[in-house]
Amino acid sequence: IEVTQEPSLSSTALGLRCDRPPFNDPRVRGAIDLALDRDTLIRDVAFGDARILGPVNPELSGGFWSLSDDDLHEASGVSSPVDARREEASRLLEAAGASNATFALQVADTPASIVLANAVRDLLVKVGITARIEPLDLLSWFTNFRGGRFEATLITHLPYESPDIPLRFYHSQGPDATGSPFGCADPAIDPLVERSWGEGNREARQQPVERVGDLDE
Repeated sequence: IEVTQEPSLSSTALGLRCDRPPFNDPRVRGAIDLALDRDTLIRDVAFGDARILGPVNPELSGGFWSLSDDDLHEASGVSSPVDARREEASRLLEAAGASNATFALQVADTPASIVLANAVRDLLVKVGITARIEPLDLLSWFTNFRGGRFEATLITHLPYESPDIPLRFYHSQGPDATGSPFGCADPAIDPLVERSWGEGNREARQQPVERVGDLDE
């Protein structure tokens, strides 16, 4: 058997409605970020064939538009021991009054997505968060996702061939100018995304794209 591998431009992300409780508290979002042990997910779900991503896929243009692996590892906390991350996540949840947070996690009813949802749920419960998995048919899941009708959702992103659409997900108007499905409204991020739209020089355009990654939570 001969197996070949190609880097993929597709990716998977956990989307949260950050304008609604409990996710409107940045401490809760930070706790979830710490609780999601990427190394475990890569090992157990992707069989080791995956990598940590930021807003823009590092496989795009040889990483020209993305943060470095070191920056991504530092931002996600994977450089710290997993027990220390879980302890900090529990501390943040307690400070936010969300130690026993419960939410619905919508997911497309496909085998791969269900496996990932179960893995995410198992990691979150280690810090006291309960995620109730809600499988939906693909069309219902997509309609809810684009309309922002969810508490949390697992998103399988398409293989975007430029940084434009991925960045628009962080803009307050979302990818289609109808509003962010996540309820995002960051006055520091919007002007950077808009600057990237009108910048014709590739090197100059790289700067605001990278800055969005630096500011992203």
